[in-house]
Amino acid sequence: MVKRIIAILNVIFPFLQQCPKWIQILVTIGIVYVIFVIVIIFIYFLFFRTPEKQKPNVFDSHGRTQLNFRIKKRIDELYSKIYNEKLKPWIFINTGKPLRVEKHDGTLIQYEGERFEGTPSLVFWGDNFIPPIIENAIVNAFDQTIEECRKNNLDPKPYIYETNSLLAGFIGNVYNCMADIDRRLRAKRGKGPKSVGRKDVTFQMTQMDKCLKGHYDAAVLLVSNDGRVLYQEGKSSIDKKWYKKVSTWLISSILFFVTLTTLLLNIDKIKSRYFPKKTVVMAPQKEEQPKNILTPVITSYIKPVLEINVDFMKNLILENKGPADLKDFSIFATKYVFDEACFGKELKIKEYNKLGGSLYNIPILEAKVGKESFDLTKLSLIKFYENPGGKDNNLPIITFYCFRITYRDSGTGTKYSEYKVTSSYKNYPSMIDNQEVTASAGTPEGDFMYKIPKVIKDHQKTIYSE
Repeated sequence: MVKRIIAILNVIFPFLQQCPKWIQILVTIGIVYVIFVIVIIFIYFLFFRTPEKQKPNVFDSHGRTQLNFRIKKRIDELYSKIYNEKLKPWIFINTGKPLRVEKHDGTLIQYEGERFEGTPSLVFWGDNFIPPIIENAIVNAFDQTIEECRKNNLDPKPYIYETNSLLAGFIGNVYNCMADIDRRLRAKRGKGPKSVGRKDVTFQMTQMDKCLKGHYDAAVLLVSNDGRVLYQEGKSSIDKKWYKKVSTWLISSILFFVTLTTLLLNIDKIKSRYFPKKTVVMAPQKEEQPKNILTPVITSYIKPVLEINVDFMKNLILENKGPADLKDFSIFATKYVFDEACFGKELKIKEYNKLGGSLYNIPILEAKVGKESFDLTKLSLIKFYENPGGKDNNLPIITFYCFRITYRDSGTGTKYSEYKVTSSYKNYPSMIDNQEVTASAGTPEGDFMYKIPKVIKDHQKTIYSE
């Protein structure tokens, strides 16, 4: 059996004929080991592996998740509670009715027979009244979203992002309501709210937006372990699936090394049994003219492996994972705006614009270790949106950026071009380049997510004549 395998290898790899027999045996053992491991893995996946649930494609064509209505309902309930318990009682202060409103720490705001001026107005807009109540609501909203994802084994990050977007609107609603109440209470008798100017709440909303960002960052950090929360209490147990995989590789490796060691210890016996020395009788040979022998040179070509990603915070990350150094990098950007009426139909590019020359230049990325990261939000030519577009603002939904990366193989000098497409939302995942990795492949949503980068990349190859 070993002789047959060696004979086949000598035909496939002619250079093995020039190697000692023990090297041929080791190569044979290595190939048998690889085949053995492949068979073990195949058996494991066929009979023992529990199929993993595919991650759902959480975003629809409007950038909303399947939990949108549940998250929005909870935040609307928080707003209703704040309005009914904390703000509505102030509407009647000028009528002489007693005012009893509880602060976040349980202390009471009490007025009777007062008008909305002086101290009552300062308390109404004070930092110790509404801001802590809103902050508590923000924390509760994030905690409820994370808890719901934990119970249903969902990746929390997209839903935390959507909670953040809805909370931004919640903050605006609270402060706009306060401004309306303030204007109504300051109005002159008999002339109505329009008799006085409306208070500017921009500063208060800006301060509370900063508070929201801090709690959003904290929520993302809590679930930053590969996009999932660590929910196990006490000591973490080893996942059964990983245990099976490690056990399979461990057992196969032990068997391989035991076999290899046994063969090396008995190499002389193996050589004497399977490869006995032969006595060769040399017959007289005629003199021949020396011939020029051309030794074939076997060359191989390995394409560079450049991994390109744009993370949630819109950092462009280049990582050389191939065997050769890559050099002379240039990074170009193009802005694309789609015709919003074409979504769900045939995608149509409304306009595009090359954003200047090369944005970044990298001299070299070393093989296997070279890595560079760029914060795209710091570029003045590129605009990213913190939240999805609101009413009458569809620009964030139809705007995308394509980054063209050109570089050369330092060994062969061959030039390559790669493309990466990302949305104009900050804290939003990049567009999916491969439809097969989505759970909605073949559905209208999956086709839509997949076609956007394909349409853009095809257009890029046209404008750059590739």
